[in-house]
Amino acid sequence: MMENTATATAPSTVQDLMASWGCTAETIDVFKRNDIGIELLKHLNDKELRELLPNSLGMRKLISLRIRELQQQDDCNASDSTIRETESPASTITIYSDDPSGIEGATTPNIHNTTATEVSQDIQFEFIDFNVANIITPQLSFPDFDLRTLLQTTPMGSSILKYYQQHNILDHTRRTRLVDIIIKHMYSYIIKNRMKHEEYNQVAAKIISLFPRECLGTYYVPPIRKSESIIGKSVLARGKLVDKVRNLIHKCEEANPKRKRRSKESNDSTDEILEKRGRVNNDDMTWLKVNSEPWAEVMEKWNNTYDLRRCDKDCPTVQEYLERWPILRDLRSDVLINQDFRKLFPEKELKLYTKWESFFEVVANLKLNCLKDSVALQLHESVPQTENEDAKFLKQLTLLPYFLPPKGRIITQKAINKHWKFSTLETLHAIVVTAKVAGDIEPVISQQVHNAQARGQRVQPYLLVEGTAEDPKRFYVVIDGRVHLSCESAKRSFDLLFKIFHVINANYPIQAEYIYTLLQKCVYEINLPSDKIPPYVSDILSNFK
Repeated sequence: MMENTATATAPSTVQDLMASWGCTAETIDVFKRNDIGIELLKHLNDKELRELLPNSLGMRKLISLRIRELQQQDDCNASDSTIRETESPASTITIYSDDPSGIEGATTPNIHNTTATEVSQDIQFEFIDFNVANIITPQLSFPDFDLRTLLQTTPMGSSILKYYQQHNILDHTRRTRLVDIIIKHMYSYIIKNRMKHEEYNQVAAKIISLFPRECLGTYYVPPIRKSESIIGKSVLARGKLVDKVRNLIHKCEEANPKRKRRSKESNDSTDEILEKRGRVNNDDMTWLKVNSEPWAEVMEKWNNTYDLRRCDKDCPTVQEYLERWPILRDLRSDVLINQDFRKLFPEKELKLYTKWESFFEVVANLKLNCLKDSVALQLHESVPQTENEDAKFLKQLTLLPYFLPPKGRIITQKAINKHWKFSTLETLHAIVVTAKVAGDIEPVISQQVHNAQARGQRVQPYLLVEGTAEDPKRFYVVIDGRVHLSCESAKRSFDLLFKIFHVINANYPIQAEYIYTLLQKCVYEINLPSDKIPPYVSDILSNFK
């Protein structure tokens, strides 16, 4: 048997190997300082590469591709070694066959000058059942990519970035193009793997991070199990990402999206399963108390602990709830709040955007005769001429307590003014307050706390606007006397404020409870057993039944 002596010389060190790949000297030096050899290099994943090279996307991408080539080469070499002929001192020839019984007439090319007796004495045949189906193909990992870089490398993507820069929002066409670009980039992974909830969340988070004014629910709304649904039915995942993936799988014959169903026979009893789930939830809750990164893992653990939050009755105040779930103090916690609200009230998360104008029109038509204040009358007359959408919404929100002035009184704990009759201004300030400049924010918050303490009340979450009625600049949600969330849209910030009351189990402020309840029932279309509606606003409610 002839041997092939012309063997290719492989690089002996990781420095030589990376230099042959075209890596920069700085990159090679990083791997040298971290004592990474060729064998360790083959096992590096994308997360470890990101830690080694945090500022060089190009080098990470190049090295990642080369590592996959090395892994595939090793797999091929392993397969070749099992198939090729092996020579032993006893001249054993290993023959692979699907059917060993059909090899009786087989002859070997190297024994034609040997007698039959010699062949039987010196050559042994070893039969191994070889089945190609048993070869395991390497599993593709979820593609990690930088969305801005991906868009900048395509003409369509560049036009999406330019459009958002000019209009500060995406239209339907650009959203569809954006999803097309992302799904095409992930094509190889999608057709071979079933997309998981956390993977959809990760992609949606990339979109919201790059386009902050976009709504997460446009791209992905997670499924709801029957046991968690308030309507008693399971709800499928939806959104542009989900729809595009489903269409791709439907059209692509090579896609493999099959779900492996769980066996009906389970070794664990129901009690054991519940006990395990409880341990996992408590572990996730502990993790959330001390970690805020990576954000994809935060979202996953927040989702895992949903049932724990809904059953949590040990937090009677907003302050105690935030101490129990400190991740809500993170500036990105609006994503977590929206996620919980969707689970609580499926298909209600966008109601403010679709029903606000019709709601305000009904209130204005029915209660215009209640508008006695001259400043409120001028404000109402200026609404149709207001072009700034944020200013228009804030004017409409400010007018609600004037259209629907508070009536009645309550008995407080304080000796001073024991009977408290709310004023229209007190009702308004329970919903929204204004600070003309950034330097006024802290004094305004302190005044809110002082006013509440004087009445023996706690400060509930409210909206704080920086700027004037005609030119609002920034919008903040204040929780427990501190600015927690900042938004660039007035309507989005108020929508977030409303959702916070339900997500953290907080009560509406007592002086504005009737307005919040009216919005809850007429705009968000949410009906709860504890709802209290005063008779003087029942005519508005009847218009929305």
